[in-house]
Amino acid sequence: MSEEACRSDPTLVLVRGWYLCPIWGKQAHWWCCAPDGTIMDPTVLQFPSGGTGEYIPFDGILTCEYCGKDVSEEAAYKDGHHVYCGYECYGKDVM
Repeated sequence: MSEEACRSDPTLVLVRGWYLCPIWGKQAHWWCCAPDGTIMDPTVLQFPSGGTGEYIPFDGILTCEYCGKDVSEEAAYKDGHHVYCGYECYGKDVM
């Protein structure tokens, strides 16, 4: 729905990140941002907090599930929903 909103209004920017819901906690989420910084979230009503939570944009950095090291999304070794700083940590984690 956020992608469609951006197609309908080219001034909006699609944002990927998390919605920090006071009731459900941190949720992966997509929303739109207007040029003035206003958040426009067409799916906010899916959350019981109805938009009173915090929006946290993804900064491109992931944390290795094995050693805790921060790594860029491009450099990360991924296995399904799991993220590692490299193959070595992946190998240690699955042993």
